[in-house]
Order: sequence, then C-alpha cells, then structure tokens
Amino acid sequence: MAATIGAAVGKPLAYVRIPLPGFAAGLNAVFGAPAGDDIITLYSHMEANPPAAVHDPAGWRDLGVTPESLADWAARQRWA
Repeated sequence: MAATIGAAVGKPLAYVRIPLPGFAAGLNAVFGAPAGDDIITLYSHMEANPPAAVHDPAGWRDLGVTPESLADWAARQRWA
C-alpha cells in the first residue's frame, strides 16, 4: 500500500504498523473510550477472519458496489 500511494504522491512512503493497544489509546483520546477499544476489537477480528466480501466478487455485487484498485483510488486523490 505504501509503495502504491507513494507512486501517486510522487515520493517514497513507508508503512509503520502501530501496535493495536497504542492505536486504541490514540482513538480513545480523540473520540473517547471505548471507541478505540471497539475499533481494535473489530480490526483484530477482521485480521483473524478476513471478510468474505473482500475476497469474493459476488460479495461486492451483493453490496451494490464496484471495487476499485488502490492505484486508481490513489491517483484520484488530491495529495498535498
């Protein structure tokens, strides 16, 4: 993802994973607890059990959306 977005931005980017407890703490600080805790619970579940719709084109059709490549999305953004 970092390489693809970096190409659209025009400079190298690096992905740095934030440990989930730190991510939760940051979200809780901004949005109030338990927002961050609930979000990392969801992220942890999705990491362990990837949603079928992400990998199954029929799932996208069921949702009425058309997937877009990350490169196409990144190219459409106004990067400052």
